[in-house]
Amino acid sequence: MSSEKDLADLFKKWNNLNQDVAGSFQELDFSSIKDSRKIQREIEDYIYKILLQSAPSSILELLPEDCGTMELGLNTKTQKFYFLMEDPEDPGLILAITIDEEKNVEIIKDFQK
Repeated sequence: MSSEKDLADLFKKWNNLNQDVAGSFQELDFSSIKDSRKIQREIEDYIYKILLQSAPSSILELLPEDCGTMELGLNTKTQKFYFLMEDPEDPGLILAITIDEEKNVEIIKDFQK
């Protein structure tokens, strides 16, 4: 993927793949799910790299090297991509790190849906 990839485009592609996965689950089409999830993981990894380049040091020190153990999601109304993890400073609570289309990175402590 190009290093100048537009986050809005990546968010849209990820969301489209997420919808494809949901449809494939309904049809029990596991081959399509596997293919879509592979592409989704590549997009997730790329978004995470952008997040690591954009995050302030106070957030960077909380983040793992890769996003493989995190839960991920996209809020399509706010166009923010979420990386969820257990709060290393307060185990038992969920911490959300978000990035938006403009590469603004924020932290939400004690994240609740």
